[in-house]
Amino acid sequence: MRKWQQEKLHHIIDSLGELHLCIQDSIDAQEYGRSLELLADCQKSAIDVGHVIEETEGEGCVTVSLLEEYCEILYLVSQKLDGSIDGKSALLMLKDNLENISKSVTTDIAIKKEVVFFPYKASMWDSLESIYLAAIKDSNCDAYCVPIPYFDKNPDGSFGEIHYEGNEYPANILITDWKAYSFEERMPDAIYIHNPYDEYNYVTSVHPRFYASNLYKYTNMLVYVPYFVLPEIEPNNQAQIDKIKHFCYTAGTIYANKVILQSENIRQIYINEYLKEMEERGKKIDRKVLEKRFVEMGSPKFDKVRRMRKEDFEIPEEWLTIMKKKDGSWKKVVFYNIGISELLQYKERMLSKIKYALEIFSKYKEDIVLLWRPHPLIGATIQSMCPELTNGYQDIITKYKKEGWGIYDESTNMDRAVALSDAFYGDSGSVMQLFRHVGKPVMIQSALEFQQKKVPPFEAAVDTGDYYWYVPTFENALYRINKTTNTIEFVTKFFHEKIKALLFSKIVSYKNMLIFIPNLADYITIFTPDNNNMYKLDYIKGRSILSQGNRFGSAILDGDNLYLIPITIKEIVEINLENYDMKSYDISFGEVEESVLSVKFWIFSWRFPIQVGRRIFIPLMHNKGILIFDLDSKNFEQIFPGNLKLAFESVFYVNNRFWLIPSDGKRVYIWNPVKNLIEKEMDMPSGFLGSTPDSIRNFGVSGIKDGIIYLFAMKANMSIAIVTDGEVVYKIDVEESMRVEDDFLDSRYKYSHFFDFNNRLIVQLGKSGKFLEIVKKETNIYLEQLNDNTNFSAQSLHKKLELLEGIILESEIPQSYFLNYIKET
Repeated sequence: MRKWQQEKLHHIIDSLGELHLCIQDSIDAQEYGRSLELLADCQKSAIDVGHVIEETEGEGCVTVSLLEEYCEILYLVSQKLDGSIDGKSALLMLKDNLENISKSVTTDIAIKKEVVFFPYKASMWDSLESIYLAAIKDSNCDAYCVPIPYFDKNPDGSFGEIHYEGNEYPANILITDWKAYSFEERMPDAIYIHNPYDEYNYVTSVHPRFYASNLYKYTNMLVYVPYFVLPEIEPNNQAQIDKIKHFCYTAGTIYANKVILQSENIRQIYINEYLKEMEERGKKIDRKVLEKRFVEMGSPKFDKVRRMRKEDFEIPEEWLTIMKKKDGSWKKVVFYNIGISELLQYKERMLSKIKYALEIFSKYKEDIVLLWRPHPLIGATIQSMCPELTNGYQDIITKYKKEGWGIYDESTNMDRAVALSDAFYGDSGSVMQLFRHVGKPVMIQSALEFQQKKVPPFEAAVDTGDYYWYVPTFENALYRINKTTNTIEFVTKFFHEKIKALLFSKIVSYKNMLIFIPNLADYITIFTPDNNNMYKLDYIKGRSILSQGNRFGSAILDGDNLYLIPITIKEIVEINLENYDMKSYDISFGEVEESVLSVKFWIFSWRFPIQVGRRIFIPLMHNKGILIFDLDSKNFEQIFPGNLKLAFESVFYVNNRFWLIPSDGKRVYIWNPVKNLIEKEMDMPSGFLGSTPDSIRNFGVSGIKDGIIYLFAMKANMSIAIVTDGEVVYKIDVEESMRVEDDFLDSRYKYSHFFDFNNRLIVQLGKSGKFLEIVKKETNIYLEQLNDNTNFSAQSLHKKLELLEGIILESEIPQSYFLNYIKET
């Protein structure tokens, strides 16, 4: 029996007691006709009470037997209305029996609570399910799940199509037809809802009969449980609170007797923001009232996700064909979710973001399955609030389904999708919080970052361990890449420089300083990362500069002394980095001076001097031989390796021998400096076409790693690799998709930089800034494009995830970097 029914019976019993007094008076007044009418009224009420008890408790209830005895006493009194009984005696006979009935109603009839749940979308049922399951297990509770209909809203706010999802709930949930359940008559002890908006939702509306503003009239306990979970925010973090405070003052929170919240922090936020809203409206409410109304009990959504296992769900056959590899092993599954608020905010930009995200996912289809599950209201939201996006959004879905490499989940069974997925990618929201709660990796996508931060072409760069610092070729700015997170950070501009391009040729790291070697810059710049201080050194004053063109091509650090190697300046500049004393050593003798006067262009090779012992070897590009600068005597010497009177564009030193690359590009020479002997000559690969004598040079960017010399084409028609251990010259192949850019022959910026990043060899294209990775397989060396400009390694992402409690921001780390991590873990 329900509590209100029990109370109603007690009310009837109390009324019978009042009728007994009237019967006493009528008997004493000998108004026996009146007495008979009152006795008949008592009998009718007793029969009605008996029927109610039998309906709720069934037959055989003790209370019903007492009611039958009571009716017999009523009959006995009626038979003595001939003057043989007085009013007091009749009262005593009736009163004793009525008291026994009242006690029996209290003690012999079990009171059950009736609890009804009014969900509307089946996919949101998890926000109520654990409460419902607990209620049906309670023998003192009758629980009903009554899914209610809802309407789409038209752009003008009117009701559109009606929906009912009562047939889409899990099989273990007993559904009651909303038309058959009259809460107005049944007056349930508690009503649970998860839709707080009433008529104030712009996208959908539950049937108005089920608005919170109506339901609260028919129960003493209206309970609102949010269908979402919020990010955990500290109650003093107002900036973050402002993003979610609209949830705190809704019809659900206004009319509910209880609001169930996920945590104490969120509870405090709801109370604080509700009070602020009331104050702004000129209303007052005692905080103690809200402290009783808003309670922290955790979210049922968390209860649900903790119970779920992959094995508990039946997986559609068409999904299995996508989720399994050819060898039968499982691919990783990433849940993709688009949020409503992000779509409304970014609109067309979000559509572009979705396209870009799908493009990246498609590249990982052999190892990762995308399970795209849109927000259940996103279609209705588009039609109601931004119908201009309808066709574009639908075209994306149609194309995705047609390609068939991923899963599009339109079912109401969100639990299955969460259980099957290994990670989450998409917009912040309730689903993201579920993944975070069970410890699965999360990446929050960014519509603003969908093209991702690109590293522009750069030449001047240095690796300081934690960071890779660089100055873009065509920008006055200093950037750095965080090697732990692969995030790209702008640091500063060189405010003392007027030009915006080709500022520096090299960056040297010394103690806690970075020294920037001028190309077209007017000053040597010194930067201290610890305090972001920047200093300039004037090297031009008093220097003999051939032209206002390229100044220094490189620098050699020897102890505390830095030697700037010129391109068109006729001297080497020495700087003591402890006291900044500056000296210069004139290059003014023999054929070198002749070269300076005749060519009026580059004297020395760009970026290719090397230090061996106490000497610096500088290739002479527009003269013959190599210039040697002795660091002790400060004297110059021009030599001709093996008596070869050739111009050289680059020189390398491996295992006590020099590897010489001449400017004519016909061969590679191995020179023994001790014997001044050319030990070996090696031809370039078949098909190699070098530069003409008056061109700049064959190779623009070069370097050496693990005994392999890499030479990247500038005027030459191919890039080459020289394996010094085996003394073999290879052509470096470029993947087909990059050949158009590889044929960019009219500029020295075909390739801009070669470097080792987290043990991966990278060369950068000078036109687009894209990175190519150098890959060695068997005897082949080739270049393949990385998925994005910062996707160098998945190292340290575990630590990053731990620091951010399982959440990665796409605005900081590219999408493909996250996918590499998922693939590899």
